[in-house]
Amino acid sequence: MIGHLTLLTLGLAPASAQEDGPKQWQVYDGFAPEGYGRHLVFISGDEEYRSEEALSQLAKIMAVRHGFKCTVLYAQSPDQPGVINPQVLDHIPGLDALRTADLMVIFTRFRALPDDQMQEIETYLKSGRPVVGLRTANHGFRFPEDSKWHHWSWQYHGEKTAWEEGFGGLVLGSWFFSHHGWHGHESTRGIVEKGAEKSEILRGIDSGSVWGATDVYGVKEPIPGEKVQILLRGQVLSGMEPDDAPLGKGPYETAPDYVKQGGNDKNDPMQALAWTKSYQLPGGRKGLAFATTMGAATDLVAEGTRRLIANGIFWCLGMDIPERTDVAIVDTFEPSPFKTHPREYWEQRQLKVSDFDLKTPAYEPGGEPQGKVDLPYFDVTGGREGYGHEFAGHPINRHRLYSFYDRQAEYYLDGHPVPAVLPEYPGLDAGTFGHWGMFHKNSFKDRRWNLMETGPAVCGILRVNDQTYTRAIAIRLGEGLSAAFDVETLRFTHVWKGGFVNHSASRWGIGNGIEPDGEVILETAQAIGWTAGGPWLKSYGPGEARFEGYHVNGDRLVFRYAVADIHIQDWLAVDEKSEGGLRLIRQIKVDGGPSDLSLQLLDGKAGEGEQLEGGAWAVLQRSGEPGVTTGLNREAIQGELVAEISSDKAGKTSRPSAALHFSNLSSGRIDLVTWIGPVSEAESALLKPFQKANFKELSSGGPARYLDHPITLSGHPGQPVQGSPFAIDRIPVPLQNEFGSVMLIGGHDFFSNGDAAVCTMFGDVWRVSGLDYDLDQVTWTRIATGLNQALGLCIFDDQIYVIGRDRITRLHDRNGDGEIDDYENFCDQFPSSDGGHDFYTGLQRDGNGYFYFVAANSGVIRVAPDGSSAEPIARGLRNTNGVGASPEGGIVTTSTNEGDWTPASAVFEVKDGDFYGRYFEKGGPEIAPAMCYLPRGLDNSSGGQVFCSSETWGPLRGKLFHFSFGAGTWMMILRDTEEGRRTQGAAVPLPGDFESGAHRG
Repeated sequence: MIGHLTLLTLGLAPASAQEDGPKQWQVYDGFAPEGYGRHLVFISGDEEYRSEEALSQLAKIMAVRHGFKCTVLYAQSPDQPGVINPQVLDHIPGLDALRTADLMVIFTRFRALPDDQMQEIETYLKSGRPVVGLRTANHGFRFPEDSKWHHWSWQYHGEKTAWEEGFGGLVLGSWFFSHHGWHGHESTRGIVEKGAEKSEILRGIDSGSVWGATDVYGVKEPIPGEKVQILLRGQVLSGMEPDDAPLGKGPYETAPDYVKQGGNDKNDPMQALAWTKSYQLPGGRKGLAFATTMGAATDLVAEGTRRLIANGIFWCLGMDIPERTDVAIVDTFEPSPFKTHPREYWEQRQLKVSDFDLKTPAYEPGGEPQGKVDLPYFDVTGGREGYGHEFAGHPINRHRLYSFYDRQAEYYLDGHPVPAVLPEYPGLDAGTFGHWGMFHKNSFKDRRWNLMETGPAVCGILRVNDQTYTRAIAIRLGEGLSAAFDVETLRFTHVWKGGFVNHSASRWGIGNGIEPDGEVILETAQAIGWTAGGPWLKSYGPGEARFEGYHVNGDRLVFRYAVADIHIQDWLAVDEKSEGGLRLIRQIKVDGGPSDLSLQLLDGKAGEGEQLEGGAWAVLQRSGEPGVTTGLNREAIQGELVAEISSDKAGKTSRPSAALHFSNLSSGRIDLVTWIGPVSEAESALLKPFQKANFKELSSGGPARYLDHPITLSGHPGQPVQGSPFAIDRIPVPLQNEFGSVMLIGGHDFFSNGDAAVCTMFGDVWRVSGLDYDLDQVTWTRIATGLNQALGLCIFDDQIYVIGRDRITRLHDRNGDGEIDDYENFCDQFPSSDGGHDFYTGLQRDGNGYFYFVAANSGVIRVAPDGSSAEPIARGLRNTNGVGASPEGGIVTTSTNEGDWTPASAVFEVKDGDFYGRYFEKGGPEIAPAMCYLPRGLDNSSGGQVFCSSETWGPLRGKLFHFSFGAGTWMMILRDTEEGRRTQGAAVPLPGDFESGAHRG
């Protein structure tokens, strides 16, 4: 019998492969640490500036020098596939490569592509992924007026006002309207814009090194869009060489009329030459763009120009830009002069896509193995066959030292003299590249979280100005407004306009929390939201309040919590928006009481109270317009306004606060209206009727958001691993999906019917079905979103529990449609943390009903079966990534990772009160020993553990398995127990490789 180990692999939903026949596009695989895993798509298609040559060379540079996977697409006739013809304006095959692209480089002119090809480009841009536009891309499309794509056209001035000047105007911020310099006679030098000297994109670019034989284009300013920064201006030169003098003042009597019309001093002012901006298609997400009017093949002769474009690519991806980006020419490069040739010329020339085949080997970093020893088990070419290493032949593993300890043992067991001290493992990748091996810090520079469709809420660490909220929930209100709710103080802290939330590019965005992506317009004082002791107390005492969770109903989200003996449901939304302003409606349902409570108001700008017609209370900002006005619409509850203006020690007045005090508050409703707009319109806005919320309906589940968008992929049933009775099934993960979800798997477990629930670092939960023997219809369905770094999941009685940095969330499907609509706070009785590297990982449940996970600063946490309490039972661990809990109860394990205070990775059998050594203090507790240490060559980054509970695994049932996230391997931990003594262990590596790091079983 063959046992099957189920593995979630980093599989792709691939773009179409090239059919048999002539090569129609190029794919250069880099396999290097800097760019490995990122896909750049280069789209060529202009008639004059040899974009097919320019983009092929740029792609080779980014692949060979920096390790990106690069796909280059070319204009060609369907009747002559594989033959490049820039005069074919309506066909660029292979655009479905954009489905897996991390960045698009576009260099087209006057294209009129068919619907299916344009749909690929539009879908890419609506996702908000980054764009680099070169030279003629600012007039890259031109469609007839009756085309559905006409608004993409150069010189578009139609009813779709967002598309003024078409693709160039909306996405790149410029459109062609003139040759500012004399085309073919006056070349271009890049001059750094004043104030842009410290731009990352200009790093390593010497003054005057950006040059191009092409002329300066006219660029109208201000460049439309947000976050625009001009980097370089184009200095018109007097000739066609890089060292030619700048063109002097006119009149330019011998120049063409288009030059004369540009004025008598071509270099005062100079035209914008390169810039950055953000873009956003209607109905799409915001993205970043880098644009330059340079980029012709002849321009790439200049090293500075190549470096400018390469740096722009790094910047758009959110990656660190090298001090001096390597842009050395790959293969040979002899660019053709820019010139427009007729279609017949290209048909006769027969320039083939295959003419741009890569002749230089893939990226090969320098370096020699450190401490090289002339012994066979140090040879990186050995240990690859006969040990079950399926991926040893992959280029990324070419420096990996396989089976070091096995081969070392075999060597000495064969009778060779055994030294007094065995030679140590030389390090990752044989020490060739230092301690971190081929890992590059740019590997985790990533802006993709900002491009995700995150649902109506995002839980996270909110940072606003100098304030930090470790258990915040950001929600979308509609009409471009968002708000944040602080779980610990039970109040809305901020409302902002603009985008939703922003994540740092560093460490995939997981290190710095979230911040408002816009302008804060409302905020509250830093105090608790509801209090029985008067307003503006800073925190709740034990048992005074509890956050219970939130309901999701479509785009609407209702918080629920308890204060004293009152249960509250709280909904904030934009009621309506007009040119003059907008109304926020906060509707609160109260159950229980009576109690005396104060409610802090949302505006935080109150100065005085004024009673309006109908008996409502208002808080008015009297100075300036637009003002902020909050009113209380009373139904059955009487409110008394309380206002406070506080001062600091220097006597400086801080932002005033306002609260409403309720005497004998009991079951009923509170409706608060906030008007943001002219004070003169406040009274009518406050008194205007609004739709009352049906809280029963809101809490019963709404329309599904994702169930109609499943993703079905084919898996790969495993074959027996060499020398093993086990096979590894490979279940593909939808790395590319329409939601932009970043699929870094945090945990998984199984329902009673065999389906799996899978959570991700970025807050999603997916249901995976079709996990049968054939794996030919594996279907992923997104069912929950917005959790805070979900790095552990377990299922009990078909109920999903997820650990995040803020709480254990129990997920409910209230209306039975298969999608989660109730996010219950199962347990948050443990400290939160705002540290950038503090993770909460590995949720498991033992046979006694207790839950276990590891919190970065608190250690191993045990949670009561009903979630009512949580207690740390062991501490002193470093960057732990998981736990194990025996199905029978009584045995808990965890791991630690090498680093400060931690000599090596290790597995521990946890005992209450254990201290494992990190941050040891003199006079403190003794260090509890590990069950077993794991040498670096076996496991350089430990995952979690699992006890095998399946009877199909025969004698391995009940055994403990440990996973290596760093090595992508697994091992069995043998436990040696003796009454009255700590358990000792030994790690037995098991055959079979995983395609990615493994940390959950």
